[in-house]
Amino acid sequence: ELRFEIDDLLRDNRWYGMAFSNPDLTGDTRLLGYKPQIPELDFNWGWGSPANNIPNDYFSTIFQREIKVDEGIYNLRVWANDGVQVYVDGKLYIDEWDNNQGLK
Repeated sequence: ELRFEIDDLLRDNRWYGMAFSNPDLTGDTRLLGYKPQIPELDFNWGWGSPANNIPNDYFSTIFQREIKVDEGIYNLRVWANDGVQVYVDGKLYIDEWDNNQGLK
């Protein structure tokens, strides 16, 4: 499961995503593409796979997009199963990898 929320921001709702057939974010990818008009990134593949040619387990995904905001303080919440990294302006802010269910 992957869920990402940004509070009170204007956004264009276009995420770019790729899936990898391993947990290391390396090798051949499967394009998940742009998903317009998604109010929040919220996928739950359960026992399934995010794309064709990607296994049901031991896969990894990357989702990214540009969000322009005014300077200020914002709350960032991320839920992920096994691991998540969040970069803001190229700087790593969240780097949590754990095999337990439901990271926050």
